[in-house]
Amino acid sequence: MEAVEKARITVVVDNHVDALLTEGPGVERFTMLNHFVPPHGEPICTENGISYWIELHRDGRRHHVMFDTSLTSHVLLHNVRALGRSVDQLDHVVLSHGHPDHFGGLMGLLQARRRPLPVAVHPDAFLPKYIIDDAGNSVLTINAKLDRAAIEAAQGVIVESREPVEVGPGALATGQIARDPDSVFEPPVPARGPGPAGIFLERDGELVNDDATIDDQAVVLHVRDKGLVVMTACGHSGIVNTIRHAQRITGVDRIHAIMGGFHTGFMGVPEENGAATIAALAEFEPAILAPMHCTGIKTIARAVVDFPDRFVHNVTGTTITIG
Repeated sequence: MEAVEKARITVVVDNHVDALLTEGPGVERFTMLNHFVPPHGEPICTENGISYWIELHRDGRRHHVMFDTSLTSHVLLHNVRALGRSVDQLDHVVLSHGHPDHFGGLMGLLQARRRPLPVAVHPDAFLPKYIIDDAGNSVLTINAKLDRAAIEAAQGVIVESREPVEVGPGALATGQIARDPDSVFEPPVPARGPGPAGIFLERDGELVNDDATIDDQAVVLHVRDKGLVVMTACGHSGIVNTIRHAQRITGVDRIHAIMGGFHTGFMGVPEENGAATIAALAEFEPAILAPMHCTGIKTIARAVVDFPDRFVHNVTGTTITIG
């Protein structure tokens, strides 16, 4: 896997925004001054979702990738403008999985553009996904608005794959992430009760348990002289599984940065899973650790304590430059 000279990763949307955070080496913020006097007309805002803007530099050229499109196009497109970007700059979009806080802004994004845009996605993201309650009733089809025909009509070019897909120089969508059958804390799924409640997908006319979200994928970047940047969205596969998968598919062992949702804050996930996750990440010796989105405040707090000099609070409007 060829490396890029530099990667700039901007959080377009995360669950949090904080105008009081300070800048540091390689870390830029949408500061309080930016909120009071917005450089592009409006301050940033947030919602329960996640979206990254990845700018890759190689051989004097720049390539732009968006990883996930948050919950709504309203917030997504507002923040793209507030951060001084244009959706027409994008060369590729990656969807992590078929949950609405990750694909919700896609249609608005495509409709706001003037030319086609490749969309990398696991094929199972399009299978109907249902939330089943304790009585066995379907209460919600959570990916009903992820519509293949509508995406294509809006000039989205669907790139379906269970295998890794190159989405830019030095950048891969990981494809389906291998799970460790011997792990006691990954993937981080809710403890199941005796009833039928859970998340299911419909495959060939049958309901299949999907609490572990088999279509989950990540994005991995290779930055010259630094190593890998492993980026998750919700981290349904488990962040440790995801990192090891990234090492296998790239042939690169060195881990420079780990960022994204670890799914340890989701209701029903045992608290000890978060502690085990943070402890396991020490093995990879990352220079940057940035838990986000669905990681949960208790697991984030553990990361602050265990990685005090490497933790970055990677909220909406933050840009991390690597390389």
